[in-house]
Amino acid sequence: MKTILIVDDDELNQELYAGLAKSWGYQVIISDDGRDALDKYKELSPDLLITDIYMRNNGIELMTKVKDIDPELPIITISGGIGIDDGEEVLLLSEQMGAVYSMKKPVEADKLEAIVRSILD
Repeated sequence: MKTILIVDDDELNQELYAGLAKSWGYQVIISDDGRDALDKYKELSPDLLITDIYMRNNGIELMTKVKDIDPELPIITISGGIGIDDGEEVLLLSEQMGAVYSMKKPVEADKLEAIVRSILD
């Protein structure tokens, strides 16, 4: 069974994404910040990383460190923006840095499912 590491500092988002991924038949690892996520990545070697951008020990930093270890790991980035930033620029940056897909919050479940399945199935 394929495993997804889900990283978000918002507990509701963690539960939402984890519940969806489990209902699609995937195992799930949850983390609430980039540093913890990097440790879990090294220990558990997930097949896919889904990460928020704006959080403690941010998603861009996490992405960079994970890509240094495994350039082939597929990464999906998610952002709702912060303050006056709507998240578009940082999502574009994440794609330029190697994310296979980026999404704005709120995430559409069917769209996320299609992307995850296209990567893992």
